Amino acid sequence: MENNELIAKYPKDINLNDESECCSLFTAACEESNSYIVGKLIKKGKARECYKYLGQYSYEIFEAFANAKKYMSNDDIVSVLFDAAISQDAGRKLVYVSETGFDVSVTNEKGQTAADLLSARIKKNNYPASKKGIASRNSDRNSLLILNRIHREYTGSNVKAKKFRKWKIIIIIAACLAILGLCFAFGYSCMTCSTDTTDTEAADEEETTEEEEVVYTTIYSVDSADVTAFSWTDSYGTISLEKQSVGWIYLDDTSFPVDEEDITDILSEICLIESTETIEAPESLEDYGLAEPSLTLKITTAEETTLTFGYGTDGNLYCDTGDGNAYAVDDGVINCLPTDITSLLKTEELPDITDALAVSVTNDLESFKLVYAENSGYSYTDEYTWFLDENGTYTAVDSSDAEDLIDDISGLSLDSCITWNASEDELGEYGLGSDAFRVSVEYQTEEGANAVLSILLGENEGSYYAKLSDSAMIYEVDSSLYNTVRFCSASDLIAENIIKMDWDQVDSVDVVIGSETYTFTRELVEVEAEETEESEETEESDSEDTEDTDEETDEAETEETEETEPTYESVWYYNDTEVSLGTILKSLNSMSIKGSASGEAAASDPDLSIIIHRESTGCADLTLSAYSYNAGSSLITLNGESTVMVSRSKIVTLISNLQNLVK
Repeated sequence: MENNELIAKYPKDINLNDESECCSLFTAACEESNSYIVGKLIKKGKARECYKYLGQYSYEIFEAFANAKKYMSNDDIVSVLFDAAISQDAGRKLVYVSETGFDVSVTNEKGQTAADLLSARIKKNNYPASKKGIASRNSDRNSLLILNRIHREYTGSNVKAKKFRKWKIIIIIAACLAILGLCFAFGYSCMTCSTDTTDTEAADEEETTEEEEVVYTTIYSVDSADVTAFSWTDSYGTISLEKQSVGWIYLDDTSFPVDEEDITDILSEICLIESTETIEAPESLEDYGLAEPSLTLKITTAEETTLTFGYGTDGNLYCDTGDGNAYAVDDGVINCLPTDITSLLKTEELPDITDALAVSVTNDLESFKLVYAENSGYSYTDEYTWFLDENGTYTAVDSSDAEDLIDDISGLSLDSCITWNASEDELGEYGLGSDAFRVSVEYQTEEGANAVLSILLGENEGSYYAKLSDSAMIYEVDSSLYNTVRFCSASDLIAENIIKMDWDQVDSVDVVIGSETYTFTRELVEVEAEETEESEETEESDSEDTEDTDEETDEAETEETEETEPTYESVWYYNDTEVSLGTILKSLNSMSIKGSASGEAAASDPDLSIIIHRESTGCADLTLSAYSYNAGSSLITLNGESTVMVSRSKIVTLISNLQNLVK
């Protein structure tokens, strides 16, 4: 099956419980640089055996390494780093490794780091004497230098200064003596040659002053505010701009959005032109490039002025103001005038969204809406802040997924404008017709007003396009956001935790195993402050600085005697006996899952139920149950609704740990 055919099956027709199918999808997504699907599979812990190949793919795929490495063995991590170091964009990947603060000194079973493997490759590899071979060798060497630098930066911060404490005084004294010696030698040298130096410097200063003395003559000057129009003609054609009530417009196409800041920059150059040399009434205009000028500039104020420019045989730029002379000028005067009007196009800017209220997505499979609702009561816990809104029915979604989606939308780059005035009939040429994907973000502005950012996304013959829904400007963009929206589904965003509970807000739990019920209660117990003493070693090492630290010690002792607020910790009891239930309950929050169980039904009585009571917070009881689903999986329900699948062995271990508490 072709990669794109396999990718198109995600997520509806992919069995995420089949590791082989997940690996095939992961590989296809990597090869097509589909970072969205790769990120999703890694987040779910799927296709783990494929993570060791991440270094071989594009930089966009390699970025997923940061989230994948927690599932990887040291052998696999070393393999990824080595592959990244010898890949085409090795430098960029290794900079990413450095920025994430990753320890590249990880070793495989043979005790080798990625740098060791790369060093061995450089020694053994017979690089061809061709340009390609030399480039490959230089790239490998550069990667080795980067890996070693990253290693030094990572380990250097762990060096303890106190190891060198006993040498500190000797080093300082030696350094001071060396400095004094240098000062003496330098002072003596200065005295012996001060006269020669003074004379030389004076002569040099006089010569420099004479060389740098340049006289500028103003040959054209107007106030930029008085300019009502200007145009220029060169070998590429003529560009004419005129100031009207709405601002500056391009006369050949009044719909063209002119960047006013660019116009301001141009006017600052052309409204004041100065010359460094005047050639009066030159015999030959050809010598100064003015017989056939390179550029003709017309500026309109109360009157129209025409200036022509050309490059002389000496390589300098000259200007003819019409008075018969040739003036040498800086070529910045004409370099500020673009050859293509699109250089003056003002592209649209996306808002900086910090307070998102809702996100809507429409692709070729479905339409759905996510809403932000903090402390809404839509879920059994306030830990969830984003919800899938299905006609007033709210389902918790993974908050990080929702925020990542917003970041992807607001991070879209609108730099490459294809057309600025597309008609409705033209939209189909860019995949932006009725079948376009759409994403919208409702957000609150800094002023507190509600606003909506809506973007259309399309594809045609392997190129990707975007436009704001209320704009006629079309931009060519990369595939990232398009793929994110294409493969984003409501079911894929739904939170897939076994449970997300603040157990310090729970009053008691009933644990039901088979026909037995065990009740555990939680109480807050005050924690007594522990007195801490400094060790003999610390006192010894600080003895040299006793005088400096006496005052600090007195202040610290004073602070210790001050009254502090009592602190409490949660303690769980079973039949008045303290038990370590808290650790077991908190482990449920982070227990890994095998996939969604939405739509699945339990076929038997539960192996385990945990009934959670939160009367003190005014929350309703919540029942978490685990059912045998098959030999390897258990189905989890919350208040009778199927949520996720987990490894059956994890539930067996959980039951055993709970039973050990009540023996």
